[in-house]
Formats: sequence, structure tokens, C-alpha cells
Amino acid sequence: MFVWLVLLLGAWASADPHRCHLKLACAAARSRRAATLPFLQGLRHMREYRPSLTLAPSAPCSSLAPSCPYSDHELLEELVTLGLTPAAPSRPRRQASPAAPPPARRRLRVHRRRQLRRPLRRQGGGMPPIFTPAGAAGRQVCRTCDRRRTVCTVYSVGTYAGCTGAWLMAGIPGQLACNVATAPGSLGCAMNTFHCYMESCGLVTLPRLP
Repeated sequence: MFVWLVLLLGAWASADPHRCHLKLACAAARSRRAATLPFLQGLRHMREYRPSLTLAPSAPCSSLAPSCPYSDHELLEELVTLGLTPAAPSRPRRQASPAAPPPARRRLRVHRRRQLRRPLRRQGGGMPPIFTPAGAAGRQVCRTCDRRRTVCTVYSVGTYAGCTGAWLMAGIPGQLACNVATAPGSLGCAMNTFHCYMESCGLVTLPRLP
């Protein structure tokens, strides 16, 4: 129950004016690895997602979300990172490994990574903010959280619709089987939501006023 509450909160909090969720649904429907995933089957019954799943092949997915700051590849990669779709089989590389960077360059890279991972300072040393801070968009960790939040929103909506359909078709046993099958992905999304919250990236993004 806690997992579903977290996912529903994330879905409500991720009402993205950039419509990245439609771009992801379109890209996933065109991907060989993701096209047969159960959550996409659930999205097919929802009016909001139908245009993204039936877009003409000649039209790019970006036409559904021109202001989405993330590419199709970035959104699909987050599906793999969260374990919601299988990764492509890796091919052995025959190229020689590149030479190690100089020590000064390595120290610079480590410093940059620490800067990106460093959470925003909290006033009074209290809990992380629930609302996304204004400076979160400039941090790589928060940009990653935003992409994954979009992915988890689409996943939670699709699995909810799919499991509801399983309940209508096969009753309670069908719904239970669907919930068990999608539980690992739901748990991964819940853990990601908690991680992003602890990184001071917020849970709720308020729309910006013009």
C-alpha cells in the first residue's frame, strides 16, 4: 500500500507541462525492447496516451512535446536504469582501452562529480524540501530525478490501468498476478522517489507563473 501511495503522489507531482510523458510513451511504443511491456498495454486504453501510441511513423515523437528538454534516448535509458525494460545485449569491444587521464584531470572530474551530487543547503538543517527548489534544474542529479520521475509516472499509470483491466477480465486473481508481476518496478520507482527527495530535488514541482 505504501508503494502505491508513493507512486500516486509521484504521478500527481509530475504533471509535466512539457508533456515529456507523452514523448516517452511514443518512444517506448517504437522501441523493440519496450513495445511489448505490460504498462504500454495499459496506456492503450487511456485517451490521453492514445495519440502518442498511434502517431504516424513519419512524425517524430518530439512533435508531441516540443518543449520537453530530454531526448527519446535519454528517456528510454531511464527505463533500463530503473529495470522497467531489459537492456540491449552488450557487444564485446575490440578497441584498446583509452589511456588514463592525467592526475590533474582526474581530480577535476572527481571535484565536478562531488559538486553535482552535493545537495542544496537546507535552511535550519531540517528535512529536505517537498517542493522542488528553484536551483534544482541546474543540478545533474535533479535532472536525472526529473527524467526518472517522468518514467515512473508513465509506468505507474500504465500498470494501474493494466492491472485494473486484468481485474475486469480475470477477477481478483488476475489483478493479484498483475500486481505481483509489476511489484519490482513499482518498488524501484518508490526507492527512486525517496532518493530524489533525500537529494533535495523535491517531490512536487509547482508550475511556473508566466
